[in-house]
Amino acid sequence: MIKIDNGAIEINGTGVELLADLSVITLKLKEIMKETGLSESKTNDTIQFVVNQGLMYEEPKESEISDTLKSILEHINRRV
Repeated sequence: MIKIDNGAIEINGTGVELLADLSVITLKLKEIMKETGLSESKTNDTIQFVVNQGLMYEEPKESEISDTLKSILEHINRRV
């Protein structure tokens, strides 16, 4: 289970349960991005880029999170 409330994130569950959550989120995100006019290829590339960014850090520092978010936003803006 993933809960977000006012910027606070709570994640509970087994690895399998969280992977199922990630799958549902990815599917819905892909649907939303395609509705905004992105091609399937650009949508997939953007989602893959963001997932790869998440895999790069085990325990990021605050500055690394900020840099990663900037990089993700720049990548998304180039694709729109």
